[in-house]
Amino acid sequence: MGKHFLPFLISVFGQFVSNAQAGILIRQQSCANGIDDAFFAYYDDFGESVTLFDFVKNGTITPHSKSVFVNIASQTFFHFSRDFDIYPMYLLPGDTIDVECASSGEYKYKFGGSRSHAELILLALVNKKFGYVFPNNSNLEISEKLDYDYIYQRSKENYVKSIEFVTEYSEQNTITKSYYDIVTNDLRFNFYFALLFPYLSTKVKDETPRLVPESYKTILRKLIDEVDDQYIHLRGYKQFVRALNRFLTVERYGHVDFFKEIETAKSKFDGETKDYIIFRNLLLDSKKQVTDYTSILLNAKLEIKNPKYLGWIESQLSNSRHAFSKEELSTQLADITQGITNPTLSSYRF
Repeated sequence: MGKHFLPFLISVFGQFVSNAQAGILIRQQSCANGIDDAFFAYYDDFGESVTLFDFVKNGTITPHSKSVFVNIASQTFFHFSRDFDIYPMYLLPGDTIDVECASSGEYKYKFGGSRSHAELILLALVNKKFGYVFPNNSNLEISEKLDYDYIYQRSKENYVKSIEFVTEYSEQNTITKSYYDIVTNDLRFNFYFALLFPYLSTKVKDETPRLVPESYKTILRKLIDEVDDQYIHLRGYKQFVRALNRFLTVERYGHVDFFKEIETAKSKFDGETKDYIIFRNLLLDSKKQVTDYTSILLNAKLEIKNPKYLGWIESQLSNSRHAFSKEELSTQLADITQGITNPTLSSYRF
């Protein structure tokens, strides 16, 4: 019995370590042109993307590594790409994904591991047939000549057909119920995101409120009922709530700017969704560096509950710390509505 106990103990310990490092193991086969020909990226809240090349650059792997461990704590949107073909998918902590470059046939990759090839190419098929990565409405220029009722009906029809395709495909292939739910919900929020196309631009026109008909705005106003924190890890949901916040800002103020979008997020959303909208606006604003950033961060710190976002705020505050004079410490802080709040700088502990 003693002979078998040590291997058993090692096995249990290995499982414990694996669980402690919840993430995704991607096992890949080198393609014809090496790492440059087999590429993946995934998306988090802190940047546009994290790519395979980032792992090489920071020394986590070598250009010829056969496997990459991606340390993520929740379901995450990935895409693999090769020869201009894109394979979007969702991966979850604990997944092991085998990636083999296909030299011929319909697909550029053969996927395997803990999820089936059929499951991992599902969103790629949806993208080719109906558009997924880029909404069909994204290039529309708003004007009085647009037939908004037609655009709505066309978008809805495209969405319904994509759901029908996913349902039929799932019945014919090995698609888990959990992954089916992820895909169909993601497509639903992609549809809502597409409907908000007049408000997607970072420079919403001053005449936008006049150009968008009231009947179409009525449809958009109802989208607030679709907000639900349980979908916060979906790419489509994140795009949707930020666009919805922009629409609601225009509805309330007639135009958008950083301060008004933050104020709208505070008044119209709560929970993880509110945290995400405020954080993403803070992150983008930090790259522009066009605002009184310290006081904005201090006010946002009072609103946000997400520990990851709070950690980022603390790091930003640390980067901007210096020895304040008595005059500076007695200065009242500007809040994110550009008004004046009672607290002074000395009220906050650094």
